[in-house]
Amino acid sequence: MGPEVGFSRENPKILNIERQKRSTRNSRPAEKRPRKKPTAMSTLSPNRECHRTFVGFGFGPIQAGLFLFEALRSGKFSRAVVAEVIPDVVTSVRGTGGRFEVNVATSDATEAYTLGPIEMENPRVPEDRKRLVAALREASEISTAVPSVSFYRSDPAEASVHQLLAESFSERKPGAGPVVVYAAENDRRAAEILEAAVLDAVPSPLRDQVKANVRFANTVVGKMSAVVEDTDDIGRAGLRTVTPDSGRAFLVETFNHILISSIDFPPDAGFQRGLDVFEEKCDLAPFETTKLFGHNAIHALAA
Repeated sequence: MGPEVGFSRENPKILNIERQKRSTRNSRPAEKRPRKKPTAMSTLSPNRECHRTFVGFGFGPIQAGLFLFEALRSGKFSRAVVAEVIPDVVTSVRGTGGRFEVNVATSDATEAYTLGPIEMENPRVPEDRKRLVAALREASEISTAVPSVSFYRSDPAEASVHQLLAESFSERKPGAGPVVVYAAENDRRAAEILEAAVLDAVPSPLRDQVKANVRFANTVVGKMSAVVEDTDDIGRAGLRTVTPDSGRAFLVETFNHILISSIDFPPDAGFQRGLDVFEEKCDLAPFETTKLFGHNAIHALAA
């Protein structure tokens, strides 16, 4: 991974969704209401009265506007930690005290949210890496939203997703409880690929322990999102940038009906997901196919 490529599923050159929406609105009958400007910002913060930690890999609109958004909105996490390898992104969020902004598009308006404080760690920096591994050791839910499954194993190895997970799971104390890893990359076997990579890096005597304590879940994320970088587009749409000194804005739709594969911990494990807004399915295949040939195909055609 080159230094300019971050742990973000989204490509900054993604098709500008807000531009598409304006174009679509312009072609609609005149009686349709124009999109409203963003409303006053709402705030989502960790619940310090809880004792659960959420960790995310990557800091694009899916991580920020879905996983972090829903984790903080649930009120069930006391900490939210993000691994990101682009130094400027880490510095920018740290400069606001760990707070950032997301724009959420509804049917007729765009709502701005301030999220945080979160903790940003760069696994390529030794001290950051130590803090990240410590957070992973105690996390109950983890999400990966990186550009592709090929990023699970990346250079340098000590900063790769699979190595960080393997190390933290191997060091996890028995009383730390079960942990779920949501794999949000655009691959139908993302969870299986990540699990194989992680177990390969776990010392063989500890693999059964890790298998018993960790579940890797596939996801069907039918949520529109974009990184908006064009200054004129940001201004015309009235979007809030991620941080005051950022040239980017995260834009996501309000839709949050996300499907995940079944989490099969035994009943005596006592595990309950904090991200309970997601819906478990025994078989994701039909939904994945629908998203691929329906949702994604329509977006490709629109492009």
